[in-house]
Amino acid sequence: SQLDAVRSVAPAATAKTLLLPLFDPKAAGFERYHIVDPFSRPRDAYDHCYRRVERALSRLLDQVARHEPAVASGPTS
Repeated sequence: SQLDAVRSVAPAATAKTLLLPLFDPKAAGFERYHIVDPFSRPRDAYDHCYRRVERALSRLLDQVARHEPAVASGPTS
């Protein structure tokens, strides 16, 4: 829903708007498209979220550094 909201506000940015979880190579199923907000959850939920964001950003930044298109495998909507 956040991706749709960004695209509706800025349609010109559609091709530049991606889902961060698509860059997490370990994500599958629900996690392939979502990073759950750990707010008010136990510490391990925060740790899990941090590791997911770290993996996804690392992969995205690697692609940017190699000047590759920032495209994860899978749909971006």
